[in-house]
Amino acid sequence: MCVAVGSENRVKVSAVESVFSRVFCDVRVYAVKVNSGVPPQPLNDETIKGALNRAREALRNCENADMGV
Repeated sequence: MCVAVGSENRVKVSAVESVFSRVFCDVRVYAVKVNSGVPPQPLNDETIKGALNRAREALRNCENADMGV
């Protein structure tokens, strides 16, 4: 399983690595710098929109990824 994380934040990447390794035997996690498409301090539904945008862009920008987070 190859997972692309839409963030270069080491804490976020480590969290994804920790969770996915509990479910899948062979996990590779890649940090991918992406634009969320929302302001730095999102309000209301912008938070969810930004998270979805990051996951989609991470998946789109990481050739080997099976999933974007």
